[in-house]
Amino acid sequence: MKLSFRIAASLACGLLAAASLGWNILHSDPAALQANWGFSLPAGAHCALVYEQDEGASFHGDGLRYHVFACQTGDPIDGLFPWAEADPEQTAQAGRWLDALEVPQAQRPIASQCLTWEIHQNDDPRDTLLAFWDREAGRLFILESFL
Repeated sequence: MKLSFRIAASLACGLLAAASLGWNILHSDPAALQANWGFSLPAGAHCALVYEQDEGASFHGDGLRYHVFACQTGDPIDGLFPWAEADPEQTAQAGRWLDALEVPQAQRPIASQCLTWEIHQNDDPRDTLLAFWDREAGRLFILESFL
């Protein structure tokens, strides 16, 4: 009896550890970007996460998320999206989201120095990714909104 309990307890602990590891991998920034938006940061850009902020855990996974990546090589990021000049509506929306997340000014993009790209999931404007690319600073700023 004691042996079967130990085996069952060991199996349960193993399953919990595997589930936890899987959850962390799927919710890491690069994996989440691939799963949610269908792109990965190019390996050749050598990007490292330097800042992130979100609204906290949510049962449905909705809310705001913000990531800042420092990229050593800009060329792969230049070709990642069809970048365009930031428009006032995108800049204003980003400002509202960053205010809601209480992101300090030092961690925000300077829109006039950035190119932008915007995508919606399933053409739903409530599920939006806004990316700002500051090539000179080597910073990629990514805002995600899921509602």
